[in-house]
Amino acid sequence: ALFVVYRNYRSKLAANVLLESQKQEITQQKKIIEEKNHEVLDSINYSKRIQSAILPDMHEIEKNLSDFFILYKPKDIVSGDFYYYNKSNNDIFLAAADCTGHGVPGAFMSLVGVKESRIANAQFNSPGKILKALNNGVKETLRQTAEDATGDGIDIGLIRLSNTQVAYAGANRPLWIIKKNSFNLIEIKATKSAIAGYTKANQEFEEHLIDLEKGDCLYLFSDGYADQFGGEFHKKLTTKRFKDYLISIKNHTMKDQRKELESFIEKWRGTDEQVDDILVIGIRI
Repeated sequence: ALFVVYRNYRSKLAANVLLESQKQEITQQKKIIEEKNHEVLDSINYSKRIQSAILPDMHEIEKNLSDFFILYKPKDIVSGDFYYYNKSNNDIFLAAADCTGHGVPGAFMSLVGVKESRIANAQFNSPGKILKALNNGVKETLRQTAEDATGDGIDIGLIRLSNTQVAYAGANRPLWIIKKNSFNLIEIKATKSAIAGYTKANQEFEEHLIDLEKGDCLYLFSDGYADQFGGEFHKKLTTKRFKDYLISIKNHTMKDQRKELESFIEKWRGTDEQVDDILVIGIRI
């Protein structure tokens, strides 16, 4: 009987030693994982600084646009959405772009998109020609003529404002207009082709010229706002709800519209996670 008790004691002792050893190993592994996660997070946070530096300076935009907003909410720390701004002579160029993916891969694409947009805009002042040049530039940069090329691309809506006339071209992203004295939303449809990816070289992007009046509102956006899940049944917000909400706040200042759009999407989202990057640009003529 003593032997059995002793044997059980030795077995228990060995089990405790093993358990303690496993516990120490788990603690060590947890520490290593936490350190690695911290390093990755530090890198991504630093990447955000780089991405922020290449995006247009808000103070620069404010010098030339008195009533506008940019709602920019990355899903992760860095974003696959980007906005573009340039003033050339008396023309103002503005774009909302949505790259393939989000997070780090999307952010890499956004760097390419911003760089190539600047190059294309330096050559042309026509939105249609800028998008054609942008398509060719991104395809060349990503070597998308090779057999093992990626299908990564960009959806974008681009406008040129010349006083009260707007020229617009889009690659899968439309332009919305709400006239000053109307509660209807006008949609100018985009060309159904992305920038780069599987789009052919020298793809043409249709350009639209629209005469506007002081007080009319324009909106450019990625698909992140309308695609956000939430509400009572955890479904997509939808483009229709997005349109209806914009119409309901059309008479508010653009800065107030930004606050209300952000509050609305956060309330809609509730406890659901943000599914994509969100970008909405509004301008009152």
